Amino acid sequence: MPESRGRGARVGASIAAAVLAVVAAAFTPAAIPLVVAIGVVVVSLVWWPTGRSRLTWAAAVPAVVSLAATGGHLAFGWPGLPPWGMVETVALCLLVGMIARWSSGRAAAVVAVAAGIAAATTLLRAVPATGSTELDGVQLLYAVAFWGLGPIASAAVGLHLRHQHERREREITGARREQRLDLAHDLHDYVAHDVSAMIAQAQAAQLVAGEGSRVVDALRSIEQSGLAAMASMDRTIGVLGETTSAVGPVTGAAPVRPTPGLGELRELVERFASGSRAGDVRLDVDPAVEAGGRIPREVGGTVHRIVVEALTNVRRHAPGASSVEVRVRRVGSALEVSVVNGAGGPPADPGRRGGLGLPGLTERVVALSGTLRAGPHDDGWRVLASMPLTGGLGAGGS
Repeated sequence: MPESRGRGARVGASIAAAVLAVVAAAFTPAAIPLVVAIGVVVVSLVWWPTGRSRLTWAAAVPAVVSLAATGGHLAFGWPGLPPWGMVETVALCLLVGMIARWSSGRAAAVVAVAAGIAAATTLLRAVPATGSTELDGVQLLYAVAFWGLGPIASAAVGLHLRHQHERREREITGARREQRLDLAHDLHDYVAHDVSAMIAQAQAAQLVAGEGSRVVDALRSIEQSGLAAMASMDRTIGVLGETTSAVGPVTGAAPVRPTPGLGELRELVERFASGSRAGDVRLDVDPAVEAGGRIPREVGGTVHRIVVEALTNVRRHAPGASSVEVRVRRVGSALEVSVVNGAGGPPADPGRRGGLGLPGLTERVVALSGTLRAGPHDDGWRVLASMPLTGGLGAGGS
């Protein structure tokens, strides 16, 4: 129902713009370029973002109408600008900026230039078509050039916003890729630890069984399979861009870097509390969860990373938060972590934009079939993530 109402409102706005254009053509022909330009801007915004793909061709209509009106005024004495006619210039400048921001391709560049020229030359319709004028040709050229600063500035703003958006998208993509590689490396470390233990037990069992026993061949097969699995993991991580050590000659154990998990949360929160200006800093962890029993290590490591990023954002954006609460609990078959801060003082770095940590961590959480959300909560901010403790890796990923 809301979607149909929104579509009806868009259709109504489009019809109103068309009726206004017809009325303007019937009673004030000089206002046709003005009404067409405003109508295209209104319809484009009303149908946004659906109309974004048609923006180039929609903007071509007022550009052509405006240029034709200016040419007809100079060559045939058509009516000049009506009262408030310079609003047409503003509408054309807006279209130039919108094209520069959202459209791409050769056609978009041509239409943007045409709309810019149309905006700059609307000034000529303010000059009498016949009779003497106080401005000669050179002065009119200078006036048009000055008037052209409007569409040039609009295009510059649109291109700047496009560049900022594209750079942000590249940074987010890079952060997500980095989180994927980190997750792959963490999984490598977890599996390497367990497989190394299996290999060591198989080697020890061979010594106990002694030569000639029937189980020795099976134990050697287990050992060789474990070594092959370790080598395959190392090669896979290498392909992903990570550096791993070669398989050891005896057990095949690759060096395992320590990965912080649930056990380090209390120390992390205590360090934050001692070094921040925040008010009440609390950590609430279910006892069973804090013990780490039956919690997958990749989930525990991700929880630690989420808390680190959330506390870093609190320190950066709300250094004087009235309260900070970190809560980790088990909800059904999922592990839920939330970091909530109250209202805080001015940001430590007011000019800094939002970081890329949370978008990257979202990719990591999704890879574990979980969800992560961040947004306003009461008078502060909340980061909330939920990850299943059962099920396969990446069931919810893309």
